[in-house]
Amino acid sequence: MKILAFASLLALAAATGACAHSSSDSATAAPRGPDFVGARPENSSVDPSLVASNGKKPIDPVDMIEFKLASADLDDAATVQIQRSVAYLAKHDDTRIVLEGHTDRSGTFAYNQDLATRRANAVRASLVAAGVNADRVVTVIFGEEQADPGVNSYDRRVVMFTTPKSTPAVVAEELAKTRALSVAWSDHGHLTVQAGPTADVSKR
Repeated sequence: MKILAFASLLALAAATGACAHSSSDSATAAPRGPDFVGARPENSSVDPSLVASNGKKPIDPVDMIEFKLASADLDDAATVQIQRSVAYLAKHDDTRIVLEGHTDRSGTFAYNQDLATRRANAVRASLVAAGVNADRVVTVIFGEEQADPGVNSYDRRVVMFTTPKSTPAVVAEELAKTRALSVAWSDHGHLTVQAGPTADVSKR
């Protein structure tokens, strides 16, 4: 009986350790979606076209695309996320999508600004290639400006969200955000890039 009880305790300890490890892993992983494909609750009377809904009212979906260190390449998971956002935009043609490019602090300020730009532009190019009108896409570059003091993989991301606001309103709102380095948008195919108030690299 003592041997059996001891074996049971060992099994319980192992299970507890596994749960703790799993919890730790999930705590450090950056969240992905699934806002662009949010499902309504079962037996809900909410129109199924209202994706990204909490079942009570429509909400603007938000998603994060993760990147590897020093990379602007889109992985398979990112491709799926972008495809879902394309489907959402097709059903909601009165919305725009905003892409906010971020990095961690592992490079220089100038390098991180460029890397964040390449990341946001990679997502933008994928959206446009999938049929999204470029005039509906606004890119905002933060670089390392909102990154944690240390090097955190969570900071290697492009945040994408939709909004029903007009492009001028979106641009003004994004430029007003703390530490935004630049905002880019197009109007009838003409691309405009406006620097934010903190974009002076010489001060870094």
